[in-house]
Parts: sequence; structure tokens; C-alpha cells
Amino acid sequence: MDPDRGKLLSLFPPEQTRNNSLFVLAMNPAGPPPGAHDVFVSSLQSPNLRTQECGVAGRLKEGMNQEVNQNLVLQALDNAPDAKHRLNTLYAITGARVRSDTLFERVQKYLLDPNEDVQTEAINAVATTGKDHATVASVIQRVVDSPTATKEQKLRARMVLGATPQ
Repeated sequence: MDPDRGKLLSLFPPEQTRNNSLFVLAMNPAGPPPGAHDVFVSSLQSPNLRTQECGVAGRLKEGMNQEVNQNLVLQALDNAPDAKHRLNTLYAITGARVRSDTLFERVQKYLLDPNEDVQTEAINAVATTGKDHATVASVIQRVVDSPTATKEQKLRARMVLGATPQ
């Protein structure tokens, strides 16, 4: 190994190096390589939030078994131990930008999550997973009209509505 490369790698903690590598694999424009599948599967259960987030994105971006992968991701979201894990899973769903009726329907329940940050990110997840713009707009409009939505959530919902073609 090149000594300069070894010095450079030693600047990053092993976790950060692993997560950066997972991110590159997950967000590859050509799709994740098939050999990364098992790594993404095990990453879904990681206590490290960034590792778990990369595992979610990788599973959603895989070209094969999309319905199975989406259901596994949604199961991980439903079984998340706390709001931080739910939030990071929703970040990954939003970031993966996979349009899917399955994802769209199931992330809507997080608009009513007890945690306000999760609720706000669910707005983004709904917007990026919906296939039909009119249906997305209808769901997001309910957030704007909700008397229980926070000022931040209503603002985010209005921003999404402004970006959604009618």
C-alpha cells in the first residue's frame, strides 16, 4: 500500500470509512453491485445510525427484489427502537428517491408520529415516494390543513406543494 494512502486512511475512523464506502455503493448511479446485498441486509440492524441509513438506501436502490427490499426497509422502520432510528430511516427513504406505491402508502403513518422531527421528515418521504403528483399533493395538503401540525411542518408541506407539479 502507498504510504501516503495509509496516512490518509488513518485520519478517518474505521466506522466513517465503512459508512462512506457503503454510501458510495448504495448511491451508485448504475445501482448497487449485487455483491453488496448482504452488507446492506446486515446494515439495516446496525446500532450505528449512518450505517443503518446506508443499508436502507442500498436496499431500496437495488434493482432486484424491489418489493421484498421495500418491505424489509418498512419493517425496519416500523420496528425502529426510537425516534432517531425512525428519522434516519425516513432520511434514507427520502434520499433514495424510489417512487413506489408500497413506500408511499406506508410512510404516511409517520405523518402522525409522536416525534415532530419524524413527522416533518415523513412529509419529505411522502413527496419523494409518491408516483402520482395529485395524490401526493392531496396527502400533503392535509398536513397544511391540520390544526395539530406545527408551524415548521406546515411550512415544509407548503414548500413541497410549491414544488409538486399540478
